[in-house]
Amino acid sequence: MVRLLRLLVWAAAVPLLVEAADAGHLPPPGSDMAQVAGTASIRADVRGFSVGGFRGRTASLTVAGDSAPLPGRILLGAELPVHALWFTDIDDWELGLGDLVISVRSNLLHPDRLPSALWLGLTSELPTGNPDNGLGGGHVELVPSIGFDAVWKQSVIGADVGVAVAA
Repeated sequence: MVRLLRLLVWAAAVPLLVEAADAGHLPPPGSDMAQVAGTASIRADVRGFSVGGFRGRTASLTVAGDSAPLPGRILLGAELPVHALWFTDIDDWELGLGDLVISVRSNLLHPDRLPSALWLGLTSELPTGNPDNGLGGGHVELVPSIGFDAVWKQSVIGADVGVAVAA
């Protein structure tokens, strides 16, 4: 009953969450995109799952942030989710931290006159969540990637491709 109450209180707060990074962090077109000193965000999502014969729903709250110690060249980031799992088959709940994600990105191509960037990145997922309760993966995962970002009308549009490697 206590788990259910904690989950209901947490779920009631989810609609109140908003993106902490404001539009002022986006540079105007034609300027250096990576002049951002840092951003922070909170994301919430709810989805269904089916893993290992169990089915249910998960609600996640993720706190994320990034910082540019070398603006225009290097971007460091981290995110930590909190998951609430409801196993519908056995009517049981789990609440706890998920896996910590740490990332680093380096710009390869960043023309001064164009609002775009080509970058290489490396993301690492560290096993901070309990895999026995479905809250984490239970292993270190490395994801090298390459991506492209462009500024268009005060929005950043981007795409990236990566390959996950379990370590």
